[in-house]
Amino acid sequence: MSPLAGLVADELAIPVRPEVAHLAAAVAARHGGAARSVLFYGSCLRAAALDGLMLDFYLIVSDYAAAFDKRWLAAAMHSGYGAIRTHMFARDPVGPEAIYLHDADALDWLGAIGVARSFGLVDPKGGDPDGPKAVQDLQHSLETVPPRIVSKAGKALTPQRVRELEQFLQELRAESGNLKSL
Repeated sequence: MSPLAGLVADELAIPVRPEVAHLAAAVAARHGGAARSVLFYGSCLRAAALDGLMLDFYLIVSDYAAAFDKRWLAAAMHSGYGAIRTHMFARDPVGPEAIYLHDADALDWLGAIGVARSFGLVDPKGGDPDGPKAVQDLQHSLETVPPRIVSKAGKALTPQRVRELEQFLQELRAESGNLKSL
């Protein structure tokens, strides 16, 4: 077995939470015999508590026409296109789907996921980006992301995320000699 196949097998062996399996089954049931698979993925994949988190699913179908009412499919494709095109936090979201995807992406950059993303890019051999550059990117997120959050729900979550990231950066500076040991 290749290393990739082993990794996939290990991930598939981890049990899925019953409420996630129930929701995935409901998604598949809405699309009848055309549903082939429902894939659960995303930032809360292994979360212990799901309250307040967004569950991400991919629905794999054998045939779009069999799975969806054609008028609904045209509308979904139209709204989905705008969401895909404009959901990243640096863009202006178009449509309700894009607004919530946009804000979820933006809030990720202010939370633990943003810290993990930024430090995950650090070159362990001392190249670019280094630890201080990752901190600079996080500081930039603190300055640029909050004003771009659009939805009422996103705006309600923003102050807590900002406080958490500010606290993390303050503690990191204190423990690293103002980033000198990064």
